[in-house]
Amino acid sequence: MTNCNQSYFYDGSILLAEKVGSQIQKIYINDGQGIVGMVRPIYDGSNNLTHYQRLYYLYDSLGSVSGVTGEHGLPLQNYTYSPYGTCLNVVGDPINNLQFVGRYGGYLDNDTGLTYFWHRWYDSKDGRWISRDPIGVLGGINLYGYVKNQANNKTDGSGYCCIPPLGPSSADMASIDPISRTIINTFSVCSNPPPPSCEKQFLDRISHLGLDETALKGVSALITYACPECELTIVMAEFCLSGLTGTEINLAIADYENCMKNKK
Repeated sequence: MTNCNQSYFYDGSILLAEKVGSQIQKIYINDGQGIVGMVRPIYDGSNNLTHYQRLYYLYDSLGSVSGVTGEHGLPLQNYTYSPYGTCLNVVGDPINNLQFVGRYGGYLDNDTGLTYFWHRWYDSKDGRWISRDPIGVLGGINLYGYVKNQANNKTDGSGYCCIPPLGPSSADMASIDPISRTIINTFSVCSNPPPPSCEKQFLDRISHLGLDETALKGVSALITYACPECELTIVMAEFCLSGLTGTEINLAIADYENCMKNKK
């Protein structure tokens, strides 16, 4: 991404570095799960590199930056937040843009006051997303929601799927209909992504359940386009529990396909 002469470099969803013009301004340190620190090249008045400043992040349980230390461990800055993520004690930090959920990529734009989460922008003052869910109605009829308002139990690291950490709960399994149970049980033993035999096995097993042709096509297509980053069992469970009709499924799939085309 480029804003005027400032550029941001990513590896997938992982922020790697920032440049202004031809000069690197920040290099981010990642531990494989999120950002843990930053290296800042320091330039003199003639734009010559003089040394590097190393900064390290401290986080709260949500992944928001609670403090920044220097390389010797001395605290340099601390942050406190409102319930929805507005920083209460620092405004327009010129050094650090990773604040609310910063460990997992939350990047505060000081010009707009919005936080960037790769696929979506978040307004912490209103406690609302201002960008549509990138998977459209596949994530629910509320296009500005997040994991169906169940953030205590679910996450969406990629922006393309809603993942219960432990899969569908026993209460969910008890409450859903036989078609849903068949889908979940069939795919609990399948690899990810599903081979053609897996899809055929599934369609054979639900053929007696009375789904109309539209619903069958929708389910078949949803299998084909299931998010490859997720356990397929969980993806299918989410589909079952969403209560979409065959027509809604097809609309969701079309929306998802468009998103994937735009992503490429």
